[in-house]
Amino acid sequence: MKLIFTLFFLSVSIGIFGQQVTLTSSPYTQDFNSISTNLPNGWTVRSGATTSNLGTEETFTSTPTSWGDRTGDFKNFASTNGLTATASTGDQSASSNRSLGIRQSESIGDPGAAFVLKLANTSTFDNFALTFKLQSLWANISRETTWKVDYGIGNAPTSFTTLTTSPAVLKTGGNTFSNQTVSVSLPAALNNQNQPVYIRITTSTATVGGGLRASTGIDDVELTFEQVIGTDPIILLNTTARSGFVTSEGNPSSEQTYTVRGENLTTGIIIAAPTDFEITTTSGNGYTSSITLPQSGSGQVPVTPVFIRLKGTSAGNFNGIITHTSTGAPQKSVALDGIVNPPINASTPIATVRAMVDGTTVTVAGRATVGEQFGGFQIFIQDATGGISTYRSSENLVQENNIAIGDSVQIQGTLASFNELKQINITQVNRVNVPAIMPVPKVIQSTEILANEGQLVRINDVTTPTATFTSQQNYPFTPVQVRITQQSNSAGYVNPLVGTSITLGTGYAIGIAGRFNSVAQLLPRLTTDLVRTGEPAPGSTDSDFDTDSTLDVTCWNVEWFGSTDNGPSDENLQVTNVKTALETINADIYNLTEVTDLTAFNNLVAILPDYSGVCSSEVSYNSPDGQRVCFVYKTALFTNITTRHLLKTIKDDPSILTNYPDDKNRFWASGRLPFALTADVNISGSPTQNIMFVGIHARANTSSAESLLRYNMRKYDVEVLKDSLDVQFLNQKIVMLGDFNDDLDVTVAGSIPGNETSYVAYNNDPTRFNMNTRVLSDAGLRSTVGFSDMIDHIISSNELTPEYISGSARVSNVEQYVTNYGSTTSDHYPVMARFSLGSNSPCSILLNLISPTDDILNSTTTKQASSDTRGRITATNVITATSRATYQATSVELNPGFKVDSGAVFLAEMGGCMN
Repeated sequence: MKLIFTLFFLSVSIGIFGQQVTLTSSPYTQDFNSISTNLPNGWTVRSGATTSNLGTEETFTSTPTSWGDRTGDFKNFASTNGLTATASTGDQSASSNRSLGIRQSESIGDPGAAFVLKLANTSTFDNFALTFKLQSLWANISRETTWKVDYGIGNAPTSFTTLTTSPAVLKTGGNTFSNQTVSVSLPAALNNQNQPVYIRITTSTATVGGGLRASTGIDDVELTFEQVIGTDPIILLNTTARSGFVTSEGNPSSEQTYTVRGENLTTGIIIAAPTDFEITTTSGNGYTSSITLPQSGSGQVPVTPVFIRLKGTSAGNFNGIITHTSTGAPQKSVALDGIVNPPINASTPIATVRAMVDGTTVTVAGRATVGEQFGGFQIFIQDATGGISTYRSSENLVQENNIAIGDSVQIQGTLASFNELKQINITQVNRVNVPAIMPVPKVIQSTEILANEGQLVRINDVTTPTATFTSQQNYPFTPVQVRITQQSNSAGYVNPLVGTSITLGTGYAIGIAGRFNSVAQLLPRLTTDLVRTGEPAPGSTDSDFDTDSTLDVTCWNVEWFGSTDNGPSDENLQVTNVKTALETINADIYNLTEVTDLTAFNNLVAILPDYSGVCSSEVSYNSPDGQRVCFVYKTALFTNITTRHLLKTIKDDPSILTNYPDDKNRFWASGRLPFALTADVNISGSPTQNIMFVGIHARANTSSAESLLRYNMRKYDVEVLKDSLDVQFLNQKIVMLGDFNDDLDVTVAGSIPGNETSYVAYNNDPTRFNMNTRVLSDAGLRSTVGFSDMIDHIISSNELTPEYISGSARVSNVEQYVTNYGSTTSDHYPVMARFSLGSNSPCSILLNLISPTDDILNSTTTKQASSDTRGRITATNVITATSRATYQATSVELNPGFKVDSGAVFLAEMGGCMN
């Protein structure tokens, strides 16, 4: 026979490993909210932990630290409870809910990081069970850490046994932001030990993938156990309190539950509820004020669930105690408290509310189109007139009110906007106790998303990507941007889409019509919302990108290519996968950035039979393992090749810079200069053209306090480059491509006034530069595995504007044919565009006019383009009557002044033309 106890924070400083927890009664709980002072009693943080070694105790940084801080250390992090993946550093520091965490690095914790709890002993206790929250805190980290729970016994244990957990696999990183509840059943070997017991949450295997390592936290540890008792009558409960009952007047609340049992009893257990609550032993049925549980002939009452709910008869705050009595046994109690909200009346149609100004107090009613799927702090509701987001920042409104899709709810709150998305910040929510009605999505066109903001919609005829969904990411369901919301939250809700996959094809998408500022988004909720129904449309795969008659260019950051210390861990596999991608895309020229090892680069080029390559000698920080810019190009198409390092004069003498935002030696990504390759380009069927390709890898961003400084340095760098191109290469055909480390619409850097891109000077000069890949930004696409923005781009000078093929820009779908791409190959995707360089034969357009009027051109006129116009004719004349006009050129522009008189009809016959 056993008695459940509660564990208090009593400790004794004995043993060779410092303080320890002495068990008294169950459950033991630890929320880590006091770690700004020190680690809790009994807890240590360790590195070098193995199955035979407890690990070396490490220093704990008690000062609150941002999730994105890159210093490897054990840290005081903000818990994910109540925060989102995009919480600012200030929000994190201010949060009172803390978690014990680590940012792994090469020097600490990879592998062998361990959070360790030391129990003084487990004497007289058994039936142990453990739960805790495992938190993946940095959503933009692709490298994964696998964790486990194990235990060891003795003052200095040399053997640790791995325990079974639920879920079975515990991971952080992998581009997830999560707060996962982990349950652990501890074995009988821990029972009744009269020596120390160590329980560890640890990682004994190395991280997998490339790039930075995860920030991981643990929180809300609970250890339960029982104690053998004697022969006296006793009532046993698994709780002492239940709180958080919420309902509206006239409706009972959602139910909560606990268990009761008895030992050595002579009579049954009488359970009596307080006035404003009611109880039952059958979920959803038979609620009453009192229950009697009979005892068997052996004096036992078996474990029995008891369900409780708040009656909701009248509005107000209510509390009370459920009593449990049996002859000769001490009385046991469960404390209760809850709130009954007054009814909400006189709701306003949602469409009317949406037209009101922010700050207005509003009341709406409708059906929920989202329940727990978005985490529980935000739901969407809609009525016959429209839909809207509703949000509460503290306490989980779904959990408290048991709201599911189709439920009827009434909401009061204040109208607001979040990134231009209309929402109601909730002050009161009532779930109406009527049967649920599943909402039916409204079928709309992709261009109608913003007009239907807040409603559940369906868009047919989309192109589905090849993707495995991660949280807080955007995906191109062309022409729709699909946003996958957060993975999970403190209530244990899990986004059902995270971890599921889809392949390239055609299909449909269902979700909430949302927005991020001016960008339309679709927010799916369920695995049935994103459906592939057919095969891919022609022209949508990497293998059909190349054509013999166009100049096909690609830029690609190949993530620390050749580095043994950074990026993907298997260097040979990275080379193999990069080769596969280059040959599949089959572009004419590639700009590869972040190449760190020339031997690896040369080995790659050697196994590409149709290509040659060249790399910059200017690297970041002039370091042997610095990152460099390279080109790979088809040898048959590029001749008379020259290369140069742009702005090298400034790098060699940075004193000539004026008003540089920081140390002048940090100019152009600390020495990673733009690298130019100039060549005669010989595309079959087109005239040879001399083009300069400028490869760049601009200064990166940071999540630290230096973010504004880095933004300013990058902006300065790229504007100096623009000045140089404008002055020294004004009439040169230029393609500038590479890792821009910023988007072309708005900046990806945080805390920048106005969110102005660092490439604003290029945006503001459309007569000089064509922002070829900005359309990908406008479509909500991304060029990296871990972030949601386009930071790899291709732009071209005005001399190539007629040659750029509109609509040819795309992001590679390399994940379709490279397995585990993000961890084995790169954290960036290739970005591609095409140019048509015209035809060697003259282009003739015959304008044959019918319905003659005046004959201005006097029969037939032929215009031959001269070489200085690059084979292009600008037509501005008027054609009337029966005139015939033949234009011989590689292209013809019909500008203002060219016209066919009113009433005339003409026929244009084109032959041998590329445009």
